[in-house]
Amino acid sequence: MKALATILLTMLVLGGCSIEEKVPESIIEMTNQLIQFKSQLVECDSLKSCETVATDMSSYIIEVNHPDNDGQLCNKHAKCYEAVVDLTQYSFSEEYIDKLTSLLDKSLFSDD
Repeated sequence: MKALATILLTMLVLGGCSIEEKVPESIIEMTNQLIQFKSQLVECDSLKSCETVATDMSSYIIEVNHPDNDGQLCNKHAKCYEAVVDLTQYSFSEEYIDKLTSLLDKSLFSDD
């Protein structure tokens, strides 16, 4: 009887170790959206377009981090967390700030 219990316990432990946690579809969608926001920030070419992306991004991040939406759920999944960090780092990077400064200069000195 002990041998049977040991075999069953071993099978459960090994089976449990081999089962990979499935990432919820909502987290995959969230990760993709965050990656898309970064891409849009990289590609924006006017103050208006950059502002629109930044506003949409901020609203989205506030919404997904709200406690009613299982706030901070993204941080429990590596790829989603990495996408948040990458997006945040880019939005505060010297490259992006220089881009915004340049776009601001162009808008201030344009003949529009």
